[in-house]
Amino acid sequence: MKHFARMFQNSPFAAAMENHPLAAAMRAQFCQPEEPASPVDHRDPARQPEEPVETTDERKQKKKKEMKQKVKALKKEAKAIRKEQKKLEKRERKAKKQAKKEAKKMQKQLDCEVTGHLDMEETSQQVAGAIVLKTWKVKNTGSVAWPENTIAVFHTGNESVICPGYEVIQVGAVDPNDVAYIRCMLSVPEVEGSYSLTYRLSDSVFGKFGGRLMTQIDVMEKPAQKEEEPVVAEVGIPQAIDLAEAEIEAEERVMKEPSAPAPKEPAKPFEFQKQKEQLKMMGFEMDDETLDSVLVACKGDIGQAISLLM
Repeated sequence: MKHFARMFQNSPFAAAMENHPLAAAMRAQFCQPEEPASPVDHRDPARQPEEPVETTDERKQKKKKEMKQKVKALKKEAKAIRKEQKKLEKRERKAKKQAKKEAKKMQKQLDCEVTGHLDMEETSQQVAGAIVLKTWKVKNTGSVAWPENTIAVFHTGNESVICPGYEVIQVGAVDPNDVAYIRCMLSVPEVEGSYSLTYRLSDSVFGKFGGRLMTQIDVMEKPAQKEEEPVVAEVGIPQAIDLAEAEIEAEERVMKEPSAPAPKEPAKPFEFQKQKEQLKMMGFEMDDETLDSVLVACKGDIGQAISLLM
């Protein structure tokens, strides 16, 4: 068909038909006319009519549409943030659970046992009002070393017996099968009775662990001080004395006896005598000069004196 059309276009018959009135009528009836070219605007641009101004309603609608788009974008962003936050919370819960599991596993490996009571027995009798030193010999019976920040804290009992500053006692790290000496100053109450207290080893991460450090004090009544009875010298009744001989003997005695020495000033009592007696009751058997010098240096502080003497 293409070849036949090409032959028909190049034939003289086609050229004759193109100028025939019937061909022109058929072209006008069945062929679409060509669109004329758009006319060129030769008017002055300065005189062109201005663009129509937006009305108030149109501006409101446009602003409302923009706001809706912004709100939609913010909602989408907030949704993404909430989704990410949930993921982070889930990771944190998982990490806390894992840390708790590891701490519980570690806590099972921490252990201790009291192997000795020094300075005073686990249950002892003490004089009312005295200050005593209690020392526990504690062994690490666990499979791992105690942490660096291990402390002994008051757990149960009569907290009023503990001297201020000894509610928490620093212990530190101790390797397995090694021992630690945990010392505590106790103030014996004035009222008779039994007073007990318990300490526990603790750590900021793993909490309390191991056995209990216990002691009990039975308060005794202070011994009553006996008043010294004045000594009354027996005065005999002299027999008849020759007055002349008595005068002669008195004169000879005065001549032989030397002049009486000047009376000595009474010695001042030691300022920290009570603290020195308490140290001796605790078992510090040093000479008086050493105890006096230590107490003077510590200004009567029993705790500091014990630290220096030990």
